Amino acid sequence: MRIWLRATGIAIVCIAMLLVILPWVCGRIVQHELAIWLDSFDAPSYAFKLQNYQRGWFKSKIKLQLLIKNKHFLARIHDKGTMATPLNLKLTLHHGPLLYFYDHRKKFPVTFGLAYGHSKLVMPADASYAKYSSSRKIAVVRLLFRFDGVIKMRWVSHAFSFKHPKHHTVFSWKNLKLSNKFTPKGMEITRKISFDSLHYQNPLLNVTFGPANAEQYQTIGLHKVQAGDYRFDVAHMALAIEGLPIIHFKGLITQYHRELLHHVTNSVFNLWAKEVLVDDKQFGPANLGLVVDNLNTQALAQFNELIIDYYRHPPHTDEQEHAFYQRFRTLLPVLLNHGFQLRANPVEITLPSGVLSMNVMVTFPNFHHRPVHDLLRMYRRAEMNLQFILPKPFLKRVLNNYFQVEKQEEGNEQAASQTAQVVDKLIASWRSSGMLQSNKGDYYFSLTYKRGQVFVNSVPLMLKGSSIHGVLN
Repeated sequence: MRIWLRATGIAIVCIAMLLVILPWVCGRIVQHELAIWLDSFDAPSYAFKLQNYQRGWFKSKIKLQLLIKNKHFLARIHDKGTMATPLNLKLTLHHGPLLYFYDHRKKFPVTFGLAYGHSKLVMPADASYAKYSSSRKIAVVRLLFRFDGVIKMRWVSHAFSFKHPKHHTVFSWKNLKLSNKFTPKGMEITRKISFDSLHYQNPLLNVTFGPANAEQYQTIGLHKVQAGDYRFDVAHMALAIEGLPIIHFKGLITQYHRELLHHVTNSVFNLWAKEVLVDDKQFGPANLGLVVDNLNTQALAQFNELIIDYYRHPPHTDEQEHAFYQRFRTLLPVLLNHGFQLRANPVEITLPSGVLSMNVMVTFPNFHHRPVHDLLRMYRRAEMNLQFILPKPFLKRVLNNYFQVEKQEEGNEQAASQTAQVVDKLIASWRSSGMLQSNKGDYYFSLTYKRGQVFVNSVPLMLKGSSIHGVLN
């Protein structure tokens, strides 16, 4: 009995010592892991900066600054285009090994880990952009450090809106949940996001999503070689662009894969839509597969910045317009000089009259070792192949609309029967020349550009003197 009591007492003392010593050890490890994570953290739009770290025995107090790196976003939320007052995140990290970690997916709230803490992400009262938001509280942030070196960060925001009257910009969401999972040294990053609704509006664009779920998986290898996979599922999306009809997507799924390999960027994009509504006309399902290879990475970043800046700050003078196009013409050859390739296969959409299908292949030679700055010379060396399958009623309807609009512009009202005869004559001439082929309920043709020549179904197309009116006459 005495031996049993002695052994029990020794075990209790050892456990008590471990529960006292281990929190201090966990605190030391967390401080080291946090420094490594912040050093390797690389997000395109934001970054964290450690302002203060006060390590205690059972808990530590840290202060992080959330820095926005997207200057176009900064220009929208701050009158001077800079974020003079960053967002501050104050966290109290409770050291492990036993942690009270609430997760609605688990019945038992206690888990094992190095440290856990949660806090509110709040806008500073003196921030110039705080007056445009519905609330200073943006989200609740939870941070968990696991024993295997994985860091999990979760953001929860029930409702938030931002309105900037000067730029006529509105951005809002409901029930936004964002989770991040970082492996040791930030080599692998997993992000998940879900929301009930998300709305963005500016003078040119108005888009609404929701409900939706998204996932992102990113890996960072040696020499900054990066790869990422993205998936976005949205039940409904409404897109309105100035001057165009409103487009509604239902059952929309997008997938995107991107590889950054040393000096070039390769991308694969797939889109599926169960239903598409345009002006109350129903189409779908629709499918788009797009592959873009060998884009110059550095030029791509500059090109994106140039285009975004053009739409955010349109030129007001002829000199500004000329400067934009000059910069555009300079960047475009550099963007394509690594052997650019574009493949769209397949592109399909179901119409009331049938299925519209298209395949595209565009290839530019590799000018990396002999840079070419002449766009005309680059285009002459390029190759292009397009294949189309068009439902017969669809092609006739397009041509009918074209001729009716053209005649109205000329002030010559033409009867529908006469227009139909013109269309039938044009299609018959294309078929007799081999430029258009027929198969059951569809027309199909291929368009090829090679070495400065254009071929339609392998038939050379004489560009001089050949037009729709030339064929008709």
